[in-house]
Amino acid sequence: MATLPAWAKKVLHGSDAETIRAAVQEAERRTKGEFVVVLARRSSGVAHVPFVAALFVFSALVLLVFGAAPHDSFAPLSRDLILAALASAVAGLGLGRLERVQRVCIPKQDRQLLVDRRARLEFFKNRLEKTSGATGVLIFLSLMERQVLVLADKSIASKVGDKEWQGVVDAIVNGVKAGDLGKGLVEGVGRCSAVVERHFPRKGGLKKNQLSDHLIVKE
Repeated sequence: MATLPAWAKKVLHGSDAETIRAAVQEAERRTKGEFVVVLARRSSGVAHVPFVAALFVFSALVLLVFGAAPHDSFAPLSRDLILAALASAVAGLGLGRLERVQRVCIPKQDRQLLVDRRARLEFFKNRLEKTSGATGVLIFLSLMERQVLVLADKSIASKVGDKEWQGVVDAIVNGVKAGDLGKGLVEGVGRCSAVVERHFPRKGGLKKNQLSDHLIVKE
């Protein structure tokens, strides 16, 4: 696969990408499914986050200013507020780069909606609806939001309910939290394969590989 971007190298170790590819190949050897794993840096827009973070900092500093000893005139208070505003702007720019701050500054409902939209977009961009047996399965992780979605094409979706993918989601999210994303994705692919195999086992014979087995990394 192509060289990983710097942010992905921070969460994937050494041969993780190749190990994930091998897990996908094993899943396709055992089932009729065509599996694609997509890792996205984020699905939510974050341009507003530095402003929101700066507003929080400014509010805290204003409380400190007004909670201090009484001012004898308005001039010192104005000076302190200006300094607080400047400090808040600088702090907002720094804090806005942190994924934890980004998550806090974006409402949970909005994060869920945007991750869902991004996953569905990736499903079609990676041609999962084009497999001959309608057995495409997307495993989508949006890293900043720490959200995982499994989307299956109609043949598999008709047999497998959303709740059956929960083990896949848990394995990947736990890998992120433990600082071992590669292991989490490999375990997630394995669990996904086990779910599909119950309904669509591969029964021998040649199987054309219709989609890429490589880990797909997106901004």
